[in-house]
Amino acid sequence: MAAVSRLFPIGGQAAGRLPWPLDLPPIGLVCASIVCIVVAALLYLTQVSRVATSGYDLAHLEYRREQLKREHQQLLFELASLQSIGHVDQAAARELGMAQAHTETFLPAATLPAALDIEAAIQAEEQETGDIHPTWRQRLGALIARVQSKLDRTDNAGPSAGPARLPS
Repeated sequence: MAAVSRLFPIGGQAAGRLPWPLDLPPIGLVCASIVCIVVAALLYLTQVSRVATSGYDLAHLEYRREQLKREHQQLLFELASLQSIGHVDQAAARELGMAQAHTETFLPAATLPAALDIEAAIQAEEQETGDIHPTWRQRLGALIARVQSKLDRTDNAGPSAGPARLPS
């Protein structure tokens, strides 16, 4: 028993033991326990409050996301309607003063030359004018003149085999 009383003294301090800095009377221990419980309760309430606020924010964000999805769908529908052929035709007529082409010009297929040699026409024009570096407008004018002259020659050649559409 003496060995036990030395290990666990009932009153006072054990022999050779340093004093503990938090040796409190029973009322001090009760107050410290109450303070610890209050601090733990406040921490718990803070966490519960944050979780509730986060839940509210999450619900609000989900509602906003659904709103934005509906708005996106509405904008896609509006975009499709604005890009429709009917709307583009109306806008072109209203804003730009454009109109539908009413007639198309057809030529008989036999009157068109079988193959137009564009390079040969350009070289022939360069030889006739002596201009080695003509502008694109000069080249285009020469090409149109040559095509027109070939068309004129084939018009005098005879009847056609069938209609053919002129390139536009």
